[in-house]
Parts: sequence; C-alpha cells; structure tokens
Amino acid sequence: MRLLSELGKTAPNSVFISLLSGAIAGLIYASLVPVILIAIEEFSYVLDGTADFVEVLGVQIAHPNLALLFLGICAAIFILQSVSMIALQKSALMLASNIRKRLFEKILGAPIENLESVGTSKLLVVLSTDISRIMMGAQAVPGLLVSSVILLGVFLYIYFLSMGAFLFLLVCLVVSVITYQIPIIYSMRFFNKSRQETDELQKSFRSLLMGAKELKVNNVKRESFIKNELLKAENEMRETLTKTYNYTIFAENYGMLLTYLIIAVLVFSFVNYYSIGHGELLGIVMVLLYISGPIRWILQSIAPIYRANASYNKVDLILASLSKEVESELTPVSNWEKVTFDNTCFSYKKSNFEVGPISFSCRRGEITFIVGGNGSGKSTFCKVATLHYRATSGNIIFDDVKVDESNIDSYRQSISVIYSDYHLFEKLHGIDLENSDVIDEINYWLVKLNLDEKVFLEGDGFSTLELSDGQKRRLALIASIVEDKDFYLFDEWAADQDPQFREIFYKEILPILKSRNKLIIVITHDDRYYNLSDQLVHLDKGEVQLSASRLNYGEAKAEKSNFKNSENNKDNAYEV
Repeated sequence: MRLLSELGKTAPNSVFISLLSGAIAGLIYASLVPVILIAIEEFSYVLDGTADFVEVLGVQIAHPNLALLFLGICAAIFILQSVSMIALQKSALMLASNIRKRLFEKILGAPIENLESVGTSKLLVVLSTDISRIMMGAQAVPGLLVSSVILLGVFLYIYFLSMGAFLFLLVCLVVSVITYQIPIIYSMRFFNKSRQETDELQKSFRSLLMGAKELKVNNVKRESFIKNELLKAENEMRETLTKTYNYTIFAENYGMLLTYLIIAVLVFSFVNYYSIGHGELLGIVMVLLYISGPIRWILQSIAPIYRANASYNKVDLILASLSKEVESELTPVSNWEKVTFDNTCFSYKKSNFEVGPISFSCRRGEITFIVGGNGSGKSTFCKVATLHYRATSGNIIFDDVKVDESNIDSYRQSISVIYSDYHLFEKLHGIDLENSDVIDEINYWLVKLNLDEKVFLEGDGFSTLELSDGQKRRLALIASIVEDKDFYLFDEWAADQDPQFREIFYKEILPILKSRNKLIIVITHDDRYYNLSDQLVHLDKGEVQLSASRLNYGEAKAEKSNFKNSENNKDNAYEV
C-alpha cells in the first residue's frame, strides 16, 4: 500500500507504535466475544440465585470477576486504540507537512516559465484538495488495522468452534471482498476523472474572480463565460462526482448487508449440509453480528484510502512536472556598472512568438525607458532582463561577466522589480526594520504618496493591505525603494495612478534612485515623460527598432521613418 509505505518513511517509529498498539487492540477486542459468551452461559446461575453478586453504588453486579475482566478489556482497547490513532494521526500530519514543504521547495526552485506552464490552479488544487485527501486516507488506516485484526481474531475463534463453519465463512468473505471491489473500481474511475475536472473548475473559478470587473461590463461575454466555461466545468464535475458517490454508496450499503447475508446463508442453507450444534450455531451467529461493525469500518475505509493513493499519484505528477534550476552557491558579485544585452533572444516553447535579438546597454546612474505598443514584447523582456526567463540565445552581461547557471541567482539578488502583475506581501521580508533610517524613509513615502491615513508600519509589515489597486501599487513601490537594490525595473507602474502620483514617480522617485547610482529600467507608455530618461528603447514585434538617448530620440525616429519609406515599408533592422 503506497500510503502506508510513505507514512512509514515519514515517521517509522510512530507508524510502528500505531501498528503494534492497533494490532494488540484488535486481538483484545476479539477476546470480548468469548467473555460475553461465557457470561451468557452462566446466566442460569443468576436465575437460580447461585451466582456471585457484588453491589456497586447500589447496583448489583453478577459475576464480578468476569465483569471486571470485561471492563479491563474495554479500558485496554480504549487506551491502545487511542494510542494507535494518535500515533498515526501524527504521522499523517507529518506526511502532509512534508508534501507541502516539497511543493514549496519545488515551486521556489522551478523556473518561472515552468511555473507558468503548470499553472497556478493545478498547484492550488494539490495544496488544498489532494493533501487533505491524503490525510483522510491516512486517518482511516488505524481503524482499518484494528478492524482487520478483530476479524482475524474472531475467525480464529470460529475455527476452534467449527472447522466446517470456518471454511464456509472464509469462502463467503473472499466472495464478498471480490464482489465489493466491482463498484469500488467504477467509483475510482469516476473519481480520477473528477480529479482532472477539478483542475478545470479551479481554472474557471480563478477566471471568475480575476475577471469579475470585465464580466460585469459585458453581458454577452458574461453569459458566454458562465454557460460555456464556468457552468460547463461545474456540471461536468458534478455529474462525475455523482457517479463516483453513487457507486461508493452502493458499495458501502452492500458491505453493511454482507454480514446478514452470510448469517442467512449459514442459518437457512449451511446447516442443511453440515452438522453443527445449537450452541455452536448460536455462538457463530453472535460472532457474526459482533463483527458487523468492524466489517463496516473496513469497507468504509477502502474508498478514502483509494482516493488518497490517487491524490498521491497526482502530487507525484505535479512534482515531476516542476523542473529545477541548476543550483548555484550565492556569492558576492563585483560592483558592476553596466548591464549589456548582447543579441539577447527568448522564445516560448509552445508559441512562435520570439523576443529579440535585443542589443543595448544600461548603466548605473541612468534611467532607461522601454516603449512600444501592446504585443511588442515588453513584458517578456521584463522577465528576461530580471533573469527569470533564460535567454535562448545571446547573452546578458554585467560589466564583462556573462550571466550563466553558475552566477544567475547571485545577480538576481541585486534586482528589485515591480511587475504589472506584481504581488504585495503582507510582511516586509528582507528589509531591516531595526534601522531607524529605513523606518523614517518608509514613513516619508507613506505621507508623500498619500497613504499615511490608510496604512502604517505595524510589527514587521504594514497594518493592512485592504487598499485599492493603485494604493497597493504605491505600497509596493515603497517596499521596493527601501530594498535598496542596484538594479530597478518598473513594468507600467504608473499605468493606473492618478496624475499627481505619476508626477511624483517620474519627477521625484526616479531621480532619487538615479542619484543613488541605481540602474533603472522603466516600461512605460507615458510619452510626456520621455524627456526624463537618459535612454529610450523602442520595441516592436519583439525587436529593438530604436535605441537612442532621449535628446536624439525624435531625430532617430524621424530618420527611421524616412528610411522605412525609402525601402517601401519593408521590415529592416535599424541601429542608431
């Protein structure tokens, strides 16, 4: 069993204690049957008044020694079964925690392009759904073990009562298990299908949340999305899960009746072919009634354990789909002055779109604006420039050092970036809040960016993130400034800001960073601020069409236009 094997690897001592105490509990549980039968056989002594009696709290107890033994057995079962379940629960929690940690490590170690291809939805389903199912399967193991040992002990008792009855019941048990598996197999087929559909529903639900604004302003789009994507995914998963649980319910109800069906065959048919005493028959029937609970527990444990194994397989697939970047030791990099993009190209594996070749240089203490229309490759260039996308050809060079697998992570540490789809963390991780100068600068920018009445420093983070999109972006800018990195990249930061904050960004913040000798790249459409840059780079269809100082940008653009006209609008490379 895959689940038990993984539990054993995770916490071998806890699993051993769980299995041992569970097995002992099961054997002791089975011993209750003969104790009860002995008490019933001695019932005649109670009727004629010759039985031993003890009065406890005003209540007469017959056969006190037998009653004390019964209570002792119950206490032992309670303690041992509790120990078994607690030990395995601990193992299950450790297993779930280890799986999550492996996922965390794989996610952090995977290339960004790889994470994007796997998709956020699939990763979230694994973290939220599959790990929970693995835990539910693990929690079913102690009860399954105890019930199995009870069944074994009871069958041994029947063996000593009647060999013929034992063989008959053994055949009945084998047939029952085989027939029970038929609906379970169908149930698991539909369950595996529903697991795939869960990924699609999660993807649709994410689209619903992220695109709620767009759907509200376009009724046709909303109706189409609801009908052809959201409800389609919902209905498909509902129908598949309905079939899954129908088969499971059928199997469980069938399992609950198995004991009584076996008793019926024993009483109405078996006795006609095999000689068995009245007392033996009564004892066997009582035993079968007694084990109906353990049998039900065993049968009800099978489905969650199957599902846990299926979820474990899904976790394995996700882990296998996340590749790992070549690990390199973080080492201090030289105090570089320039970053050069030397015929740098990047192409997506599943698309024909390519960015590059891109060739230009940026220097510390300078501001470079990257401009261009939608689809020109600016966002892709951002990820290449910040060393998340590895260039498929060409080089990125810090002074004279080419970025490669051995130093890429070290150079990343010198970069601070706010992407268009940035994430704002609740805590100010990696920022020295013990430094009074850092706190003063944060408070200064909170006031300057009109956030001081909304948010303040609290502990190791901001007091709240319940802000508008524009306010969150300003808060992210403050966090970026105080990171005090060497290389800053801002992807359309000012796109959703009010004019006053655009002014502050372009005319105050960028010059301050420049005065601190930072290398600054800004992706922008704000042509009214082009004069504030030291260099303008124009991207079109993934290629650099113009690269010029801001003072020569107009002349270069006009010259480029004249050149194109003279070539009958042919696509030709142009370098300034």
